[in-house]
Amino acid sequence: MPPEASPVETPETEFSEPVEPVEAPQAPIERPEESSIASQKEFKGPAISEAVNEVMQIVEALRQALAQMEDVLELVEVAERQKLGDEREIDSLRRALRRFHHPRGESHGRSQTEE
Repeated sequence: MPPEASPVETPETEFSEPVEPVEAPQAPIERPEESSIASQKEFKGPAISEAVNEVMQIVEALRQALAQMEDVLELVEVAERQKLGDEREIDSLRRALRRFHHPRGESHGRSQTEE
């Protein structure tokens, strides 16, 4: 087994007051990540406004599509009402045609005199 390490002793100094560490003045160091972040910030403004413009164009296109769909719906509803009216008129004409071919009082089958 290795021998146990003894704690390191620091020599006592002749100063009675604690000494504060002196920091060297630091010049701003530009790291590659920071420069790319800065360039991204420069491009973010136009990129964001461009994205906002695209979204606004999409919203406007959707509004126009909605308006066109509402117009189509209105036309379909008009066509449906017209269809129902036409069906009623056809039914009425069929009933009138039946009355014309078969006046009241006549039997619907062949008469016995025709046989």
